[in-house]
Amino acid sequence: MILRFEHLSKHPAVFRTMTGLTLSQWSELLRDVLPRHTRARRERLLGALPQQKRQRAFGGGQQGALSAADQVLLAVVWLR
Repeated sequence: MILRFEHLSKHPAVFRTMTGLTLSQWSELLRDVLPRHTRARRERLLGALPQQKRQRAFGGGQQGALSAADQVLLAVVWLR
């Protein structure tokens, strides 16, 4: 099974089994979590602590394969 929201949203019963959430509950959760996820990622990449030195320029290095929503989905499934 492919653990991506686009795929799992087509199978609501499987989505509910894997996450414990309905699709409407998922939408509410995502609306609450995504701004926090984005803010935390930005702080991490920009270096919240001044003593941290970056090895690469902002945005450098390998890009993640999962979207932010899929990252949250993976965390919810893992925590369940």
